Amino acid sequence: MLRSLVREARKRARLTQAALGRRAGVPQSTIARIESGARTPSTDLVERLVRAAGFEIRVRLGQPALPRLQELLERTSAAGRRRG
Repeated sequence: MLRSLVREARKRARLTQAALGRRAGVPQSTIARIESGARTPSTDLVERLVRAAGFEIRVRLGQPALPRLQELLERTSAAGRRRG
Protein backbone atom coordinates (compact mmCIF):
# COMPACT_ATOMS: atom_id res chain seq x y z
CA MET A 1 0.00 0.00 0.00
CA LEU A 2 2.72 2.50 0.92
CA ARG A 3 4.62 1.81 -2.27
CA SER A 4 1.54 2.51 -4.39
CA LEU A 5 0.96 5.73 -2.45
CA VAL A 6 4.48 6.94 -3.24
CA ARG A 7 4.20 5.94 -6.89
CA GLU A 8 0.76 7.51 -7.30
CA ALA A 9 1.89 10.81 -5.77
CA ARG A 10 4.99 10.86 -7.96
CA LYS A 11 3.05 10.06 -11.14
CA ARG A 12 0.33 12.64 -10.43
CA ALA A 13 3.02 15.26 -9.89
CA ARG A 14 4.60 14.16 -13.18
CA LEU A 15 7.97 13.63 -11.53
CA THR A 16 10.64 11.09 -12.28
CA GLN A 17 12.07 9.08 -9.43
CA ALA A 18 15.23 11.18 -9.67
CA ALA A 19 13.31 14.47 -9.51
CA LEU A 20 11.28 13.32 -6.52
CA GLY A 21 14.48 12.15 -4.86
CA ARG A 22 16.09 15.56 -5.32
CA ARG A 23 13.06 17.30 -3.85
CA ALA A 24 12.89 14.93 -0.86
CA GLY A 25 16.63 14.62 -0.34
CA VAL A 26 16.81 10.87 -0.91
CA PRO A 27 18.56 8.84 -3.60
CA GLN A 28 16.58 7.80 -6.68
CA SER A 29 17.49 4.20 -5.85
CA THR A 30 15.58 4.47 -2.56
CA ILE A 31 12.43 5.52 -4.40
CA ALA A 32 12.90 2.73 -6.94
CA ARG A 33 13.24 0.16 -4.13
CA ILE A 34 10.13 1.48 -2.37
CA GLU A 35 8.05 1.42 -5.55
CA SER A 36 9.22 -2.09 -6.44
CA GLY A 37 8.49 -3.43 -2.98
CA ALA A 38 12.13 -4.19 -2.21
CA ARG A 39 12.06 -1.70 0.67
CA THR A 40 9.34 -0.92 3.16
CA PRO A 41 9.58 2.77 4.01
CA SER A 42 8.82 4.33 7.37
CA THR A 43 5.68 6.41 7.57
CA ASP A 44 7.90 9.48 8.03
CA LEU A 45 9.67 8.78 4.74
CA VAL A 46 6.38 8.21 2.92
CA GLU A 47 5.05 11.50 4.25
CA ARG A 48 8.25 13.27 3.16
CA LEU A 49 8.04 11.83 -0.35
CA VAL A 50 4.34 12.61 -0.73
CA ARG A 51 4.90 16.19 0.47
CA ALA A 52 7.87 16.56 -1.90
CA ALA A 53 5.50 15.60 -4.71
CA GLY A 54 3.19 18.42 -3.63
CA PHE A 55 0.53 16.43 -1.79
CA GLU A 56 -0.43 15.70 1.78
CA ILE A 57 -1.63 12.57 3.50
CA ARG A 58 -4.99 12.66 5.24
CA VAL A 59 -6.25 9.80 7.34
CA ARG A 60 -9.98 9.42 7.66
CA LEU A 61 -11.73 6.84 9.78
CA GLY A 62 -14.80 5.50 8.08
CA GLN A 63 -17.78 3.69 9.51
CA PRO A 64 -16.22 0.19 9.46
CA ALA A 65 -13.38 1.36 11.70
CA LEU A 66 -15.58 3.10 14.25
CA PRO A 67 -17.01 0.05 16.09
CA ARG A 68 -13.52 -1.40 16.55
CA LEU A 69 -12.17 1.97 17.68
CA GLN A 70 -15.03 2.30 20.16
CA GLU A 71 -14.25 -1.19 21.51
CA LEU A 72 -10.59 -0.26 21.98
CA LEU A 73 -11.50 2.99 23.72
CA GLU A 74 -13.85 1.15 26.07
CA ARG A 75 -11.18 -1.43 26.92
CA THR A 76 -8.64 1.29 27.60
CA SER A 77 -11.08 3.18 29.77
CA ALA A 78 -12.05 0.05 31.73
CA ALA A 79 -8.40 -0.88 32.27
CA GLY A 80 -7.70 2.61 33.60
CA ARG A 81 -10.59 2.40 36.07
CA ARG A 82 -9.32 -0.95 37.39
CA ARG A 83 -5.85 0.51 38.02
CA GLY A 84 -7.08 3.67 39.71
